[in-house]
Amino acid sequence: MRRAYNNVRFIIDEDIFYGVSLGYDFTSEHEWGIKGMISEFGMKDGKLGIKNRMVTKGNVFFAEDDKMCVLTSRDPFRWKRDEDKPKEMTTEDLLSHDISHFRDDLETAWDENNFCVATNNKENYKYIKELYDAFQNKNIAIAFISGKIPVFENASLSLLIADRLPKEITDSMYYSDKKAEDLVKYEKKIGVTKLKEKALKNYSYKGDKYYCACSPKWIDYNDPENREKIKKELGTKYDIRFWVNYSDDDDNYGWYNAEQIIEWLSTPRVKLKSLNKEKKENDN
Repeated sequence: MRRAYNNVRFIIDEDIFYGVSLGYDFTSEHEWGIKGMISEFGMKDGKLGIKNRMVTKGNVFFAEDDKMCVLTSRDPFRWKRDEDKPKEMTTEDLLSHDISHFRDDLETAWDENNFCVATNNKENYKYIKELYDAFQNKNIAIAFISGKIPVFENASLSLLIADRLPKEITDSMYYSDKKAEDLVKYEKKIGVTKLKEKALKNYSYKGDKYYCACSPKWIDYNDPENREKIKKELGTKYDIRFWVNYSDDDDNYGWYNAEQIIEWLSTPRVKLKSLNKEKKENDN
């Protein structure tokens, strides 16, 4: 796990405790996603909205004493035989080694597989205990939150008590999932998904094609009228365009219309750079 330094806080609004923001730091551990947690806690079952983020299985560990209160998903004795495991785990057992000292009264650490939350402020023990109880009752959602109300204004990984979340937040989760699902379907519909799969299958370091990231993005998902206007400006008939982070041996990156991506992936030995009119104009 890696300790978080930004936006670490209890999420409280008008005396309602919603959960804890685990925060973030500019490290790879906080940029790889939470694939391990999703598997461990039985999330992502294909449903949309908060149901897609709900904890359905798995264990967490809790301990408190006069010094601190700790909640973690990491079992410090996971690899020991059952008979060698202690009957009770201390706060020191559970504390992530990344949290070697308390800088503030709330400290967190996390990576794609595990999280740890700790406080040395006894007034805050109750919040950690509420989270533990919610885990026991499978009433926890684990999500990156970015809402329209101030209490959810920052997009950090958060542990949230599900039945306390405002409808505005659960609606935004559903909207986000529906938008992403529609994007996947649209890319498949226009044939780019199959072209990318074929390109990856044929990929080799000596080959003509190489790309590291070719991500579709909606051209104004919310406003069809404005979308048509932008499409006309971009010279595309499709509702999406693509951000390419790195391609072929020109170290090229930038925005491309779907037509350009289709031509690039369909035509042997065509360099993506040669299709980017905007880049060529800037180079001149």
